[in-house]
Amino acid sequence: GSWISPVQFTKDYRKKRNVSGRKISKHIQIESRMTITGAKADKRVVLGPEEIRMLIGETYLALSKKSENKLANKFAEKLKNNNGKSLVISGINDIEIQLNINRINQYLGNIGETIDLKNPSYQFNGNDNTEKLFSNLKDGKVGVLFCYDVNPVYELPEGNKFAKLMTKADSTISFSSKLDETTVNCSYVCPQPHYLESWSDNEFHLGIISMTQPAIKMIGNSRTFLNSLAVWSGNKDNDLQLIQNYWKAVYDLRKTDDKTFNRWWDIMVHNGFTVLNSNEKEFDPFKTGEYKNPKKVKIGLSLIAYSSVQLLDGKNSDNPWLQELADPITKITWDNYASVSFEKAEELDLKKGDIIKISTDLNSIELPVHIQSGQHNDVIAIALGYGRKGTERFYDTGPKWIERRNFLKKGSYLGGNISPLLGRTKGTINYSGIAIKVEKTSKTLPLAYTQTFDSLKNPENTTPPAMEVRPFIQETEFSSYKKNPSSGSHTHHKLDSLWKEDHPYKEHHWAMAIDLSACTGCSACVVSCQVENNIPVVGKDEVLRRREMHWLRIDRYYSGEGKDVDVNFQPMFCQHCDNAPCEPVCPVLATVHSSEGLSQQIYNRCIGTRFCANNCPYKVRRFNWFDYAKENNIENMVLNPDVTVRSRGVMEKCSMCVQRIQEGKLMAKAKGVKLKDGEIKLACEQSCPADAIVFGDLNDPNSRISQLSKDPRHYHVLEELNIRPTVGYLTNIRNRKKTDVGKGEKKHG
Repeated sequence: GSWISPVQFTKDYRKKRNVSGRKISKHIQIESRMTITGAKADKRVVLGPEEIRMLIGETYLALSKKSENKLANKFAEKLKNNNGKSLVISGINDIEIQLNINRINQYLGNIGETIDLKNPSYQFNGNDNTEKLFSNLKDGKVGVLFCYDVNPVYELPEGNKFAKLMTKADSTISFSSKLDETTVNCSYVCPQPHYLESWSDNEFHLGIISMTQPAIKMIGNSRTFLNSLAVWSGNKDNDLQLIQNYWKAVYDLRKTDDKTFNRWWDIMVHNGFTVLNSNEKEFDPFKTGEYKNPKKVKIGLSLIAYSSVQLLDGKNSDNPWLQELADPITKITWDNYASVSFEKAEELDLKKGDIIKISTDLNSIELPVHIQSGQHNDVIAIALGYGRKGTERFYDTGPKWIERRNFLKKGSYLGGNISPLLGRTKGTINYSGIAIKVEKTSKTLPLAYTQTFDSLKNPENTTPPAMEVRPFIQETEFSSYKKNPSSGSHTHHKLDSLWKEDHPYKEHHWAMAIDLSACTGCSACVVSCQVENNIPVVGKDEVLRRREMHWLRIDRYYSGEGKDVDVNFQPMFCQHCDNAPCEPVCPVLATVHSSEGLSQQIYNRCIGTRFCANNCPYKVRRFNWFDYAKENNIENMVLNPDVTVRSRGVMEKCSMCVQRIQEGKLMAKAKGVKLKDGEIKLACEQSCPADAIVFGDLNDPNSRISQLSKDPRHYHVLEELNIRPTVGYLTNIRNRKKTDVGKGEKKHG
């Protein structure tokens, strides 16, 4: 999801979930709201925040003796059977909970086995205790306050109080690239360059040094934080010299071989990273300490604030790519909202889009309602990162036409900031949830969903129903897969044609496969496709009209009922069918099939009849209603020069990054060698942290895609139509018994 290092953790998680190894890890998730981590779990347990806190303490007790909590006993037994091979983690930022998590891992012998203390991650290394700073500012003890890469006025629950206290410092200096909430309250602003304009070094993970170098000249008159400190202290070195001098001083102490510093430096700059001796940091052994039985506290309805996959803390909330990216779970764009369970919505008489007032003892906020499957009844979940300065720029987003609606009031911010709700209030239980009250207002706000259907069940009015559940998602249990690798997959019928194959693919036949077991729905592929292919942002109003332009979408389906639901993700884009139904209906031959199996779109032929979109069973074609291109030299620098910027009135869709395919072929030709499997990576494939997407040539019998197309798990969506798609999917596999699912169990396929 968004915890510490999602890309790294997704890759590591995937290594132990690769079904080809005939043995995979078992993932149990305990949570109050639906997350993408919970969506991938083999067993998901939905508890309230207070229940989770109690369960963690009871599980530790149950490791040494029986507990009164049956669930704790069950988990303790599973963990004891996997001493040194288990891992218990919690993202709840509370010392009591984290100590109990450490106690559990210590008891199980996981320290040094599944938990590596010798090579820690520094990505969230810091001290979040601001009480001393508040006190010093109040007492006038702060001479100069530097604000570098932080926005405390926005992020802190008492941000407004902090803004007033800043005036008590002699000088306040902001090092920022944006006029954010903290920057506008500072005496001086030192504009920071974009990271592509400057040198920078990092050691996010002990022993792994990363390096970035300028890709372009500085566009504005700016200077890095490092360079400013150097100049003010009388040092005339530039950024490059400052960074080099630092690493010269530590290189001899931490080098791993006999390379000279210059040679080591050249390799690091070339590769972007290198490895140095970590000088293993010694940690004191964990002291279990005196354990106290947790006291049960009833707080009723509670607020859970979370970082969304798209915006995290909102630092980049002024980026329209992120605002238009649908949340992987809710499929909502351009807003934050209060997620409530179906039962709670029924109890409070709430419908989607109804605005509710969420109040603590000190503050309140009004947000629209989203009704969420798999959420605890006593929880309201709201994303952080909204209501930030900089998002007022979206007031005029979207095409200008007669029926346009501005979805943002002029001068106002997009969404609402919930940080003021997170302060210490009377009766608040900080570690497990914020006690809140909810009132329904008479107002509503439409939410822009990119997917309005959640289930694969056939509609009740389907006559006659072909099957109870549509087989777009195919899944099975790991135990069944080991017995029969084609378990969960429907019977494949060989579909013959009355005609000879008159267009054989002689050189290449490009295809793709997506492993549904690996896909987490994170949506990195969606954004990478948008960036690579110059896909325009359309704004909330157009999304509400179902006119979003993403070439790639991730369909999310629920099965089960109430809290007991399963989630499946399925990336869906042009399937590049060999018998493409879109092609014969085009009156101007704007959509044609290439000699390499690609369904191509010729933009300057298209006259916008949209017959092809009507004939596409996957609904993956997008019609460009408006001219989105603007004459802005700075913003247009983000466009990919290898891809045409489309004008209005044409149909567009996934091209399988044909520009990358052509580049790969030309490179191989220039070198006089044969194109190797894996040398061409599509944007979606390259950005997928789970390595769920594989692209290649079906005509190469040794290619990964050829092997996957013969895998018993491989299937095509709507293959019964005999349109012969070249995009296939691999059955989703969970490591569970059927009894793990519960009463809501109703599996696809």
